[in-house]
Amino acid sequence: MPLGNRAEDYATALAAIDANVELGDQVSYDAYRDAQDPAWLRAFHRRFYQVRTAFAESDRQAWLALLGPYPQFLELLRRRSGDCEYAIASAKDRASVGLLLAHYGVADLFPPDLIVDKETGVTKDTHLTRLAGLRGLDFAEITFVDDKVNHLDRVAPLGVRCALAAWGYNGPREHRLARAHGHLLCTLEDFETQIF
Repeated sequence: MPLGNRAEDYATALAAIDANVELGDQVSYDAYRDAQDPAWLRAFHRRFYQVRTAFAESDRQAWLALLGPYPQFLELLRRRSGDCEYAIASAKDRASVGLLLAHYGVADLFPPDLIVDKETGVTKDTHLTRLAGLRGLDFAEITFVDDKVNHLDRVAPLGVRCALAAWGYNGPREHRLARAHGHLLCTLEDFETQIF
């Protein structure tokens, strides 16, 4: 999962598992994904969201339970909310982001115009360019926190400060890469001191 970005990346991962292909780094993952039939990936993407939407609509609580929050992080966001303005750059759709923020009890912390979703673009540099433009910010004024090193690598040339959220499904490989690429590595315990 740390190597993928969008719904169709599940298709890539499943195809690799089925073919017994080891994808140990971002370069090999990207090459394998790029070798897949684009029409098949688009069809998978569409079907993925059809199934996901149907599940979310038929059993909202079960869907929300799959995407549990980190309470310590939510408390930090609330505590530090006056120190900066929060934004979201997500590969999810806007409706899902809104549902999750409401479920987590932090929807009020994120101005609606600063939630950019998958419709904004495929890459996070597109998202951050949009967000910077909305507030007239220089990229150096933005701290970008993400759980994927490939996203951090993509936006680093813009001049934003990049930090890897070292919790969740990230492992030692991602932690090593983040450090090697000059990104901050933040745990739940040290996030506040490193970012604020």
